[in-house]
Amino acid sequence: MIIAIFLNTLNGCCHIPNRLELRAPSVLPHTTRQMKTAGFWIEKIAEPDRVVLNPQAIDAFNTHTQDQGKLITDITRLQPAVKGAELVADFRESLNSMRRQPLFLASGKKASGEFFDRLAELMNVDAVLEEASVRYGLVVHYTDQRILPTTDALMAREGDVDFDELQNSSLDVGEPVAILHQSRDGRWLYCETRLTQGWVQAQDIAVADISDVKRYAARDHFVVVTSAKADIFLDRQLTRYYDYARMGMVLPLLSEHDQTVEVAIPTRNPEGTLAEVSGYLTRRDISVGFLPYTQRNMIDQAFKLLNSPYGWGGMYGEQDCSRFVQEVFSTVGIVMPRNSGQQAQVGVLAASFSAQEGTEAKSAALRNTAIPGITTFYMKGHIMLYLGSVEGRPYAIHAPWGYREESSSAKEAIRVLNRVVVSDLSLGEGSRKGSLLERLLSVRRVDGLAGE
Repeated sequence: MIIAIFLNTLNGCCHIPNRLELRAPSVLPHTTRQMKTAGFWIEKIAEPDRVVLNPQAIDAFNTHTQDQGKLITDITRLQPAVKGAELVADFRESLNSMRRQPLFLASGKKASGEFFDRLAELMNVDAVLEEASVRYGLVVHYTDQRILPTTDALMAREGDVDFDELQNSSLDVGEPVAILHQSRDGRWLYCETRLTQGWVQAQDIAVADISDVKRYAARDHFVVVTSAKADIFLDRQLTRYYDYARMGMVLPLLSEHDQTVEVAIPTRNPEGTLAEVSGYLTRRDISVGFLPYTQRNMIDQAFKLLNSPYGWGGMYGEQDCSRFVQEVFSTVGIVMPRNSGQQAQVGVLAASFSAQEGTEAKSAALRNTAIPGITTFYMKGHIMLYLGSVEGRPYAIHAPWGYREESSSAKEAIRVLNRVVVSDLSLGEGSRKGSLLERLLSVRRVDGLAGE
């Protein structure tokens, strides 16, 4: 089994070590206030409520993605043991990759060899058996998934607090995990989810039998979170707060009431095993079952995240460019892989471009092939959701940290956005790397299977 650690792959979103940071305008170039609403774009669609793929077709789509280069994993179908040598090799590679970089701690000091030596000891590599047994569990609270077993941040640039190089991903309440290893002190578990692998604090995982995990993940009766964040309470009066779940998270449905729904929430016994309790969410935050896959629903869902803060690898409970795309598609039942490069392999390839291709040819291709709300635009390290065109300009909604600007300084000039925005593809025009349109590599419609 190959264990995928997304070392430095979540930077789609304009992580630039040597930069001059400037504030971005509230209304971006070539946009208007009206463009910052879903209705503006929905009006331009001839049949916004036409179903793009029915539930059966979506199931087939997800199965195809799962089979296509292991982009997603069904953790309940893993072998009962994994090869220990592969696990150890991945641990050492992730550690050595960090050792080779000049990284800074939050204190401003460079991470020392002693810092990494302590983590190497904590990873407990010597305890990995030739055949490492797989255990299972459920996430009981929102938690970060780390490349190394520590909450300490490592930054490529001193004080660059928005970009922790050890942040791999983040997990929501109810996420099933396969537990592959445990740290020497027992405080960290190395977990695989359907999309990622990494270290998670043990206090946020309830260990469970695989039968319980399968039962919990069964989706005959469920709700899907459709707001940016849905508060979870432990009582119908909505006064005992438990945690929140982000857009696209699925929870088992127990009962429906006028203003609320009752769902099954995994909690952790003192000994670390699973105990389920009832949780309550407001109806305005959820859909019973997935939303129909229509252009209207996709654009509506995307705009619920407009202006949401940027979060590298899910830092601070927010989203980066690929997590944004993933959350929106999750509300209709489509599983997108974790990072932008993998997401760019999903769906029907509508157009692809070489680095030398001109912007006019690209714009023409977009006008002829892209469908609003269900088309992704990919460039190295970044992905966006297409909204439509105005006066020949293609527009997208996406989650960037910032964009480059033409600058006479030796440093790259960056307009810091740090949020989900609507923009055309001219951002970055005149900079050394070029505009979004100039850097565009592929266009994919999520309305069929890759290769069709």
